[in-house]
Amino acid sequence: GYPNEIPVPNLIYYFPEQDRWHVGEPLPRRRLRGSAGSVVVDDKLYLISGIKQGHWDGHVPWLDVFDFKTRLWTKLANAPRSRDHFQAAELDGKIYAVGGRNTSKKTNQVHNLTLSEVDVYDIETNSWKTLARSQNLPTQRAGSMTLTIGNEIWVLGGETQRAFPAHNEVEAFNPETLQWASKPGFIEGRHGTGVILFDDSLWTALGSGAKGGEPELSSMEKLPLD
Repeated sequence: GYPNEIPVPNLIYYFPEQDRWHVGEPLPRRRLRGSAGSVVVDDKLYLISGIKQGHWDGHVPWLDVFDFKTRLWTKLANAPRSRDHFQAAELDGKIYAVGGRNTSKKTNQVHNLTLSEVDVYDIETNSWKTLARSQNLPTQRAGSMTLTIGNEIWVLGGETQRAFPAHNEVEAFNPETLQWASKPGFIEGRHGTGVILFDDSLWTALGSGAKGGEPELSSMEKLPLD
């Protein structure tokens, strides 16, 4: 229960063809956390940052990788800063940690401490760098969605200290030009959900329409990219 949610201790798999769930391998016990970024690259799951005590406290800069072939976890280099309530994306062997915040109900700063810095992890060298201030995320927010589209990293929706509505901004970063660009925004601002690329369109559904858990949305949106 909020604000002291307990991290889920295992990987959980869904098998679409069989329509069944499976509780899989445990996460490293001393590195349990929730609201982390996650990316799958070449049969490996990268788990980035997160928070140990739900919305209360304990945001961490940890990076761990799970190898789906060996079924083993390995600890990697810490990120330059802690962040939680964000998503991550990979492009050309680099993982981008964008958005999020340092959630702290302990100090009554649940939504305040959002992050603008973009941290980039190089898989080959196991090293991090922070992009220049001029490449910061233009609209700070947490609970946002992130995915790779072509040669860009897109960040969509989110929440901040603003009570209503949730953010509808969609912004994309091009690592080649080192520039952010605004894209068509959501019809309804939303956070705490996901987005997928399917059939040359972006699709998102549900989520929350304001700061916190309410109102729960029932709508779905589609953005054609062609």
